[in-house]
Amino acid sequence: MRKLYILIVLAFSVNLLSAQTITTEPILSGPYCPGSPISVPFTADGSFEVGNVYTAVLSDAFGNFNFSTPIGFLDGNQPSGFIEGFIPFGTMPGTFYQIQVISSFPFVTGSPSPVNIEVAGSPTASISIDSYSSICSGGVAFLFFEGSAGEIQWSSSTDNVNFTPIPGANNALLSTNPLTQTTYFIASVTNNCGTATSQSWEVTLTSIVAIPLS
Repeated sequence: MRKLYILIVLAFSVNLLSAQTITTEPILSGPYCPGSPISVPFTADGSFEVGNVYTAVLSDAFGNFNFSTPIGFLDGNQPSGFIEGFIPFGTMPGTFYQIQVISSFPFVTGSPSPVNIEVAGSPTASISIDSYSSICSGGVAFLFFEGSAGEIQWSSSTDNVNFTPIPGANNALLSTNPLTQTTYFIASVTNNCGTATSQSWEVTLTSIVAIPLS
């Protein structure tokens, strides 16, 4: 009779453990920026012990959890909730990231969220090497922005230190006003992930050499 009782208890315990599941619910797909907050909803079925910690983990850019990264924690054994976390700085851009929730007591790996999330990269800004670097005095230079999508702002300076935004210069192509001295330009771009500024670009003046007539 004692052996039968032990077997029943063991069978009940195994059944209880096998019934524990975690479902990671749909998440807003983004895009998210590195450092952005993210809220991960989940539901848990079964019995979880006191001292349990739910952890939300982020996959790699291909949806693989072999090298997942913890992004948020929630103490407790509640059957549902939200884990508030952050996309880690340095996360590479991608559109196939996934998130899942795991528990500690007992250890249970939840299902991945049914929605892929997108992580956008930090903005980049540069001035194309095809831009004018030398013109005649009084001439106009054309400069070309290269970088991330966003709100562009060109600025100019005559000392390469103090830059002033150029009113209305918000396009990828900058056509300068007529230049009468060496002038430096930078281009900045701002989007949801921040602001990036290019290295300065120098436009010098070319002297006109008079060739005497023989």
